[in-house]
Amino acid sequence: MTKNGIILGVASANENGVCQINLEEPASVPGSIDLVITSYNSIPYETEINVIAPDGSYMLLDDFSISNNNDEAVNFSDQVSLSVMIENVGTETSGFITTTLINQTDNATVLTPYITIDSVLANQMLEAGPFEFEVSSNVSNQEDVKFTLLIEENESSWEYPISLTANAPEYNMVSSSIFDGENGSLDPGENVSMQMVIENTGSAALHYPTFEVYENDDYISIEYVSSDNAYFWDIGSLVIVNVNVNVSEDAPVGHSSIAWLDIGSLNTDYEACLLYTSDAADEGLGVDLGGRR
Repeated sequence: MTKNGIILGVASANENGVCQINLEEPASVPGSIDLVITSYNSIPYETEINVIAPDGSYMLLDDFSISNNNDEAVNFSDQVSLSVMIENVGTETSGFITTTLINQTDNATVLTPYITIDSVLANQMLEAGPFEFEVSSNVSNQEDVKFTLLIEENESSWEYPISLTANAPEYNMVSSSIFDGENGSLDPGENVSMQMVIENTGSAALHYPTFEVYENDDYISIEYVSSDNAYFWDIGSLVIVNVNVNVSEDAPVGHSSIAWLDIGSLNTDYEACLLYTSDAADEGLGVDLGGRR
């Protein structure tokens, strides 16, 4: 016997074909339980057993759906509509129902927390919503966005979890090159152009991408940053970022510099960072002055 894919109990029949399945926990939530009977070289027998609610109403979350202006996805920075299907599996019509959407993670803000329903007939299923929530600009790609749906009727209440997955950009440094007309590395006293090729490996596009490079080093300074895409950075596509770097004449040969690239979106608070170190195993490609890249 299973419910929602979870095994509730297992038993084997005796020589008379009789078995008793002992449930570890009683089936306290109304709904259906799946019963499967199998035997060697036989076709499995499958059926459903209905767990009937006691007297009164009993509200279940049957399903939910999401939508936004673009598609049926939970994308970073988006305002999303969430509708729920609730069912009264009890034996009586409910009273006044209040449904509340409560966020369990800090990566979304609920804008419409309450939806009320006058009543729900016994065995009736209806849609409540839409609830509105806004996804954080800086949610991580494929991060869980979790809510609790609270359904209240007089002194009775029911809670059901709702878990969604957020889509956001994610980045991979494909390559980095230095163009100085000589040895392809940063040398003391040089002013060079550094080119970075970056791929959006995430699950959402980035509109109007912006790029800023910062350093905390006495021997290098960033003079200019530009890119070949200022409008729409699609999933799986590449962007080329060009940076002009000035190296101090006092920079010691072999000095290792650290810088980071901030990726933003115009007129939003979205921000992602790629770090550059001298360790080639890091996600950025580091630069050693007068040495390796």
